[in-house]
Amino acid sequence: MKSKAVKIAFLIILVFGMILRIYYVFRLPLLSDEKEFLQMARNVSFNFNSSLSWLAKDSLLGENVMLSVYGIKSGVLLIGESPLGIRLFSSLFPAILSLMLIYFFVKEFWGQRIALFSLGFMTFNQYYLTHSAIATQHFVRQLVILIVLLLFFRILKKLKKMISIFWE
Repeated sequence: MKSKAVKIAFLIILVFGMILRIYYVFRLPLLSDEKEFLQMARNVSFNFNSSLSWLAKDSLLGENVMLSVYGIKSGVLLIGESPLGIRLFSSLFPAILSLMLIYFFVKEFWGQRIALFSLGFMTFNQYYLTHSAIATQHFVRQLVILIVLLLFFRILKKLKKMISIFWE
């Protein structure tokens, strides 16, 4: 496929995915977890100079800092306490970035055509679509895991090249 056509297809799929996710953001009611995270976000401050007591922590997991609470806090400060403000940085933004990382990850190993197909399947997957419109920890964690995997495999590719130079 030509590079320009791939870029246009990539952008079209991402734009449709973003439109669908925004539709779901306004369509789904706030879940009990989201209401709890919103209450935690109201109590969280961004005062980094104080002790570590300002960190939002999961009551079940102890010292696990909840990144989605900070995403909710940021979205509420930027947009307000609307469904979009609550879900923007905690689920919507990480989901779209995850889709982009999936595309680049697959493209690096299997090529552009398969990367576009995988992007399309992940973008319009009903399960992925619904969960990416709910403000939970899942997509923030998934984004971090995808970044780590992509960097890890890039390092492995460089190491493979370096080892092949020394062992020839």
